[in-house]
Amino acid sequence: MQPSLAQLRTAVERIYQNLKTATQRAGKVIAVVHPQQKRSATNLIHYLARRREDLRPLQDELHNAGLSSLASAESHIMRQVQAVLQRLGVDFLKKELSTGDFMARTRLLPTLTALKDILHRSGGHHAKKRYVFRPLQIAERFLGNL
Repeated sequence: MQPSLAQLRTAVERIYQNLKTATQRAGKVIAVVHPQQKRSATNLIHYLARRREDLRPLQDELHNAGLSSLASAESHIMRQVQAVLQRLGVDFLKKELSTGDFMARTRLLPTLTALKDILHRSGGHHAKKRYVFRPLQIAERFLGNL
């Protein structure tokens, strides 16, 4: 049975709250990041929080409902979640909306492509192809301890 739009909204609102909670928990870390990197640091926290659970069933349901599946939003996780919520009837104040957007992704595409390659290879089954991306592992460990 297909979930209703209200059920999808509830599920995406939970993701949104998880992202906000992760940002609050990482506030001290984000505070010491260079001002030019704060948006990227915050997005990294959102990205790691989003990856903490398998959303594939929800992503399929969002796709089937004609909404973004949140699958390719690495550079703008919060804004993509907000956009889906807006299409599901949630109103945000202008000051609440994330400033990250798809254009940020295009500016970061070479970095994101390298990151995806590293993450893909680190999940490989062959030891000789295994790469380690220490900063991401450290960040995931940190986020897990918040």
